[in-house]
Amino acid sequence: MRINHPCGTAVATMALTMAGVTIPATAAAPVTGPDATFLKTIHQGSLAEIATAKDAEEHTTSTCVKQAANMFVRDHTKLDVQVMALVVLR
Repeated sequence: MRINHPCGTAVATMALTMAGVTIPATAAAPVTGPDATFLKTIHQGSLAEIATAKDAEEHTTSTCVKQAANMFVRDHTKLDVQVMALVVLR
């Protein structure tokens, strides 16, 4: 597949990174051990991505970078809400 949009490569890369990331909202036993470590790592990573993207949005002059940064903020915020809901539900 060929992407002709100027931001296409960045957007496609980010979309593939986020593809398939869903978290079921089912209650179960408390999150412990490796699962807790994994969820904490995802949470910290999302917060870092959000902060970096907000910084990029604020300081870039490139429309493409602004669009990609906006997508990062949107997607990682959504992911973090899902992760935190999973932790709370358990």
